[in-house]
Amino acid sequence: MPLSDHMDRLMNQQDLRWQTTSRRDMWTGLLDRLPERDMRFTAFLDHYTQDGDITLSRHDVRDIYGHNPDFGLIAAILWVHFRGVRINALSLLVRDLSSLVQLFAPADLNDAAMSRILGQPGISIPTASKMLSACDKRFGGLRAAILDDTIIDVIESDDFRADFVETTRLRGKSRSRPIDYYKAYLQDLDRLARRMALSTDDIDQYLSILGAARSAPKTTGMPTRFADCVSC
Repeated sequence: MPLSDHMDRLMNQQDLRWQTTSRRDMWTGLLDRLPERDMRFTAFLDHYTQDGDITLSRHDVRDIYGHNPDFGLIAAILWVHFRGVRINALSLLVRDLSSLVQLFAPADLNDAAMSRILGQPGISIPTASKMLSACDKRFGGLRAAILDDTIIDVIESDDFRADFVETTRLRGKSRSRPIDYYKAYLQDLDRLARRMALSTDDIDQYLSILGAARSAPKTTGMPTRFADCVSC
């Protein structure tokens, strides 16, 4: 079934926001276990916690990043890892925050810039794509979009092979050729968005919802919150 056959569902989910909520005490507990602290994380939590929670949508992260790139990258990290993150991975993200701010500074990244981001410890295409999309970046002239294992399973399925022509040529190579695979995915997504008069945000959100529904027990049905769909 091509993606065009899902137009009703795509249109119905346009007003939904890819939003996640995490507990401040979870993050405080994780940060307290690190050998070194970066007070920018504490300042972020102080500013954006409401009733003990940090609730962020993709658009919230973009707004924060536009005003303060340091806070924007922290927001992206919390948005991506709302369920928590391994201490070793968080330690690296905290240690490398200033480097990440510099690496994410270009509005439009090329292959070399993407390679440097993926060269950071703990940063894979799923994590990088979420952070790039949350910070409203472009890669190779195309708007960044989310690509994680859930979405890969959907776009590599027989149902959507015809929609993702460029990606299909690299089927099964998301890990061995991550930059080429991501570029092909963005090309397909941009073409679909133009053809269907939707945003790439609309499509990657729907692909994630669809993937979560496919992997959930049959009695569960389609997820109703994007927090149910983000795989970290």
